[in-house]
Amino acid sequence: MRTRPTRATAVAACLAVLLAVTGCTQLPRPFQPVDKGGNALLRLPDRTGVAISPVTGAVPGDGQALAGAMAEALRTRNIPTSVGSGNSQTRWLLGHVDRRDGDAANGAALPLRLTWELYDADGERLGTVEHTRRVPDRAWRAGESGALGRAVRPAAAELAAMIQGRSGETAALPGYPEGTRVIVGNIRGEPDAAGRALAQAMASRLRQRDLPVADRAQPGDVVIDGELSLGESNGTNRPLELVWIVRRAGSEGRMGDLRQANRVADARIRRGWDRLAGLIARAATPGVLRVIEAKAPGR
Repeated sequence: MRTRPTRATAVAACLAVLLAVTGCTQLPRPFQPVDKGGNALLRLPDRTGVAISPVTGAVPGDGQALAGAMAEALRTRNIPTSVGSGNSQTRWLLGHVDRRDGDAANGAALPLRLTWELYDADGERLGTVEHTRRVPDRAWRAGESGALGRAVRPAAAELAAMIQGRSGETAALPGYPEGTRVIVGNIRGEPDAAGRALAQAMASRLRQRDLPVADRAQPGDVVIDGELSLGESNGTNRPLELVWIVRRAGSEGRMGDLRQANRVADARIRRGWDRLAGLIARAATPGVLRVIEAKAPGR
């Protein structure tokens, strides 16, 4: 008896990747297990994750949305994070929100104090981070993701430093001279929202591998650009093609090109680019890292 494919399976099939590299080693076919051999770039950092309990106090809803916003903020800083579930090795993060005493709302913004307590797997408190913020009243009460994300961002930066014990800026790019960074540049094409989402998703994937991702390129840095082409719809779906271009800043020529092409459902595009961009970047990341590793001057 045939089983019905899951939604995740359908999405993965939709985003099949065709990878071709100029002047580089052969790349693996998409969605096959990653080779865990000698390429240091393909090995995720061995780091215990963090679990966040639903935030308590003066929070929108049941506190799950605010916990989710903090989880996302920590993941962008290369810390595996989940909401409400962990294991025997997991650190736990507890959050609480209070209205600031003696500081009245001005009709448009709420004065809040956000307190985060980090505990190790044995229940010992590792540290506390506290911030006071004024947040838009209506957006906060509605649990809008943008407002929640901005509210937790300062605390996430301090918590990340506490967990990691060092700045991501001290990370190294194996096989390259000290100080070489990785920059995700422009993803050219329409719509603009797609390019921004794809660049952010790729940068997030690279940070998860503890690579030195920066915002602006200096000579010698590795730069990843992209060219996006979204075709006309046939009423149900439309062709999408994305070429990732890997190069060294200040040098002529390319280290390699990687092409992704398939048809994507119109309904998925209408739901927004963030989720779709994450799936595309996840499929492309192993190929991008193989290009970087293959062209390392220290090989």
